[in-house]
Amino acid sequence: MRALLLAIFLTMPFIQKNEKVIGLHKVGKIHIGMQADELYGYYDYESLELFDQFLEATFSPAFSIKNELGEVELVAELDCNVIWRVKVFSPDYKTEEDLHIGSTLGDLKKHFAFNEVLQGEGNVAVSSKERKLSFLLDVLQMDELGIDIFKKLEIDDIPDSIRVAAILVL
Repeated sequence: MRALLLAIFLTMPFIQKNEKVIGLHKVGKIHIGMQADELYGYYDYESLELFDQFLEATFSPAFSIKNELGEVELVAELDCNVIWRVKVFSPDYKTEEDLHIGSTLGDLKKHFAFNEVLQGEGNVAVSSKERKLSFLLDVLQMDELGIDIFKKLEIDDIPDSIRVAAILVL
């Protein structure tokens, strides 16, 4: 019995670490295409908040998922009652390449080839079509460096030191 308890105790950090993995079509316990009400089976009621986002001049329902400190870690965006996209805000969630909020564009370029810069609604992003991930870059940091985010940007216009502000999982 003691051996079993020891084995469970030693694997807990591994299990908890794997709960915060960004993978293909999934983030931690959430996968793209799951029903929104399934979230209640994975998270405490207090950590979930249904709200309306205003995207592209349209209200769009989403769930914010908060950690034990009340900080928003994830936003699961809905199409009817189905999760179609998850936005990651917490640096605790990482890809298999160890990319996370706070990684730099230079870090991303080591693992992905980006052909274009996506711009819209005040955001600047680069996307991996193979992995169904978009990395929203830190526009405040870009502004501090004098980069005009409202003009057409090419990947070479953005310094490798620019940090990732959020990750979209499709």
